[in-house]
Amino acid sequence: MGSTVEPGAPVTVGHIAIQPVDAAEAEALGVQARTSCRVIGRGPWPGGINSTIRIDAGPYEGRVFDQDGEARIYGMSPRTGHFDVLITSRGAEGH
Repeated sequence: MGSTVEPGAPVTVGHIAIQPVDAAEAEALGVQARTSCRVIGRGPWPGGINSTIRIDAGPYEGRVFDQDGEARIYGMSPRTGHFDVLITSRGAEGH
């Protein structure tokens, strides 16, 4: 549509959990179970629907993902508030 997207400065998000998407959820979402995960964490999600996510530590270290859709934000109370983001791996390898 003639829009140019410029990469923004990288941001760091710590204290997150990365969970693989199971086969039933992947089918419901229309994504590949072997290449999709959920990022769950506290505080605001600094990304957007065009974000690229690079994992710097843990079992997915070195892998690059793309965000799929908007982050889901849960804020019923400060104690339970968190975000949930669906991401898909750019590489061909599975988990």
